[in-house]
Amino acid sequence: VPQPNPTTGSAILPLQLAQSEKVLFELADVTGRRYLQQELNLPSGAARFDIPASATPEPGVYFWRMQAGAVVRSGKLVRI
Repeated sequence: VPQPNPTTGSAILPLQLAQSEKVLFELADVTGRRYLQQELNLPSGAARFDIPASATPEPGVYFWRMQAGAVVRSGKLVRI
């Protein structure tokens, strides 16, 4: 879950990888407009994705999706 959530600016999405993986992160609004897409090759262990304030330019609900190998997680990020 992104922290802080809700946010007034940037947020961090922490993750823990069992092995090194290519990780894809996407952030979109309710209409499906993509505001951020990042793809990183990360080593095993603790990692994080930084979600800059510029990726959520307006107050509202944004939807994130992260894929690391075959594992996919998703959720909401609220900008107030």
